Amino acid sequence: MKEEQELEKDQFRSIKNDLYRRYRDGFYIFAPKSKFKSVQGLLSYICRYLSHPFIAESRILDYDGEFVTFWYQRYTDNLIVIEELHVYKLIQRLIMHIP
Repeated sequence: MKEEQELEKDQFRSIKNDLYRRYRDGFYIFAPKSKFKSVQGLLSYICRYLSHPFIAESRILDYDGEFVTFWYQRYTDNLIVIEELHVYKLIQRLIMHIP
């Protein structure tokens, strides 16, 4: 298994055995194939991701000190959505993406 090549074999087996013990009825992991060919590629992506703002300033339509109005294009149907969120709610959404 490729996973065993990337982790130490003993470490991988230990984690795998622990999961089988904890989830005796089985479990399902949805893990799409990674687009990164190496750990270095993944680290480069993470560094680039963290160095950019989470929302482009051009998408912010209004800010009154309490609420932020912004737009985004929904990827499922390409519809442009305009949202107004309380600053705390926007921050709550933002921190979900912090690794």
